[in-house]
Amino acid sequence: MQKAHFFQRNLVLLVAMMIPVSALPAGNSAPVYLQANDIAYDQVSGVSTYRGKVRLSRGGLRIRADKATVRQRNNVIARVNADGKPIVLIKAATSEMAGISIRGDRLEFDTINNTVIITGNVITTRGQDTIRSARLTYRIDDNHIIADRDTAAAPVLADLWPRPTESSTRQPGNRPKP
Repeated sequence: MQKAHFFQRNLVLLVAMMIPVSALPAGNSAPVYLQANDIAYDQVSGVSTYRGKVRLSRGGLRIRADKATVRQRNNVIARVNADGKPIVLIKAATSEMAGISIRGDRLEFDTINNTVIITGNVITTRGQDTIRSARLTYRIDDNHIIADRDTAAAPVLADLWPRPTESSTRQPGNRPKP
């Protein structure tokens, strides 16, 4: 009995490793990498389920969750739904933009439009700025964030700090060059 379970588990793992997770739309060339403690894949429906220490990465984006469901269309990952307590999304800093960290209970990642919706006790942090909301929509390509609430939730709370400007970083006695 243990032998059969061992072979069945390894066969599922082998099949799951063959899932074409790097197949993406032409406009988004970064592959999607997924890992988890357990993976189940239904080849007919194109749905795979990842459970336990789920990790997803794509370019500078990282997502951690307890469970994720991945839906494929025409061998392209179209949507990722994830749950966790909490799920964590981290986008690495670039030369133009500080990194961002978002925590919540549920995540929907539309990989074709590169948009993430996070719901449930959402806390967003970028540098010193913090936004608390019931729901957050994050357009990854242009770093656009929309934080809102559902009808019964508390209002959106934001702690936004001033950004240093050239004049605020000048030393006393130094004059700007004309």
